[in-house]
Amino acid sequence: MKAKHFVLYVLLFLITSVSTYSNSDFAGEIVVVITDNSTRQIDLNAVGIVWGDHTTNYAITNSYNSYSTTYSSAAYDFCESQDNDLPVVGYGLYKITIDTAYFIYVDERDCDWNNRTLYSDPDITFNFDPSSHTWTAYGSGYNGSVGSGSTFNIWTLKTSPQTPATSTFQPTDPSGLSITNVGGHPSLTWSASSDPSSAKYHVYRNGTQITSSALTSPDYVDDDIDMGSHPPTFAYKVRAVSGDGTTSSSVNYTNEVTVHGIEVEKKPGVAIEVPLENKLDQNYPNPFNPATTISYQILKDGRVTIKVFDAIGREVTTLVDEFKPSGQYSIKFDASRLSSGIYIYSVKSGDYNAVKKMALIK
Repeated sequence: MKAKHFVLYVLLFLITSVSTYSNSDFAGEIVVVITDNSTRQIDLNAVGIVWGDHTTNYAITNSYNSYSTTYSSAAYDFCESQDNDLPVVGYGLYKITIDTAYFIYVDERDCDWNNRTLYSDPDITFNFDPSSHTWTAYGSGYNGSVGSGSTFNIWTLKTSPQTPATSTFQPTDPSGLSITNVGGHPSLTWSASSDPSSAKYHVYRNGTQITSSALTSPDYVDDDIDMGSHPPTFAYKVRAVSGDGTTSSSVNYTNEVTVHGIEVEKKPGVAIEVPLENKLDQNYPNPFNPATTISYQILKDGRVTIKVFDAIGREVTTLVDEFKPSGQYSIKFDASRLSSGIYIYSVKSGDYNAVKKMALIK
């Protein structure tokens, strides 16, 4: 069976029964049937973003935004060309309109055609009745009316329904990067990518990527730079990556924003000065999303333990559990995988114990 990509191509059939189309040479075809066999104008227009097929790594494209024609046969098959498999329309949300007035939205952003044998997409036939202006859909596991103007999600018809698999699709460009001073460090925020691919992000400083793992939210604090009013200058920009963090990147970076400051020359876990007392600072920022910094100081050499608990006292994670010399320290807490709420963090060093609360707001 040939690989199907949600594309528009006219195939003329002599027989117009629904069963005819379910046995054709293509997987997951979308067939539109005019029930009275009349000639009608049909238009297909992309609504929002369109991606190419798997041979282009699901890249965003402007090539398949619309198609319009007048049909002289009752059945109109939306699929690849039988002759050369050239797509006419790409992956995305599309509006199918008959006679410029009666329409439905068809959403097929769910399919990974590299696994088409595994997922086995059924054929779907939409009947349009010109006398009542109503739509009816037929497919594996579905048989019923579709309200005019409604969105029809193709993945609900799969033999084994799948969550829309858009994590490998190319994300749209993030935008609107800005920087503020938070605790003496550059705090970056930007507008998230507006597409269904659950985009993640990487931050670049002076052209070098400084995030080892892709970020899940559109904000980041660069703890390695202390902001100031004089050079050197640090230039920041952000780029989106696909939801799986590796497959593809946005076409463009955000705008570039520069700040003055100095790079902090210290290694994690090394004291910067001798403290006069044991102390646990309030995390900063607070509230936070998704990361915050916990600073503390230890008066005597010894084993230090820092743990995080949820509001009912269940341990969430251990941030520090090791021997440390007397000194001042800070540790970053990333709560990307946690739910919003109040969390408690504690430090224990010898006879010293301290506890504070922090708020995660997503």
